Amino acid sequence: MIGDLDQLAAASMSRLSLSACAALAALLAAGSAAAQTAAASAAASSASSPADADPYLWLEAVDSPRAMDWVRAENKKSLSVLEADLRFPAF
Repeated sequence: MIGDLDQLAAASMSRLSLSACAALAALLAAGSAAAQTAAASAAASSASSPADADPYLWLEAVDSPRAMDWVRAENKKSLSVLEADLRFPAF
């Protein structure tokens, strides 16, 4: 009976090993595919201009008239929301 248990344990371990190897192979294949997709995506992104990738890149020029006009407009929107809150005057 102990011999039967040893054989059963050995068979289970080899099945587990095969399952673990199969799972590892699947994970490696998925990782490789994801890396290839990311590399292709990065290559496509670098081919386009930075302005296409970031439509707000112009805000990096913080002293530009366009950026300052945008900031003033956003501040005006925010201030109107804050002033409408009854808790605002306490601040």
